[in-house]
Amino acid sequence: MQIFCNGLKPQIKKILDASFGGSVFFKTTDEAITIIQSMASTDLRSQHGRTLVQRKGVLELNSQDALLAQHKRLSQQIEVLTQ
Repeated sequence: MQIFCNGLKPQIKKILDASFGGSVFFKTTDEAITIIQSMASTDLRSQHGRTLVQRKGVLELNSQDALLAQHKRLSQQIEVLTQ
């Protein structure tokens, strides 16, 4: 448990300590696992049903899609030039 907690980011460790009512190191491993599992299931339920808000008129492409679009545009320009 100590290795797990020491590997957490500082802000996450603070939240975990607050959930334990003090330091996580004052609890037994079984108590710590029970609380962490409870927190994880609560977080999962609270995120259920959330939708990602996308700004209108703005499309975000991953790098592969951007390369494909650029390739298509260049192909069209070459086709126009060769006619």
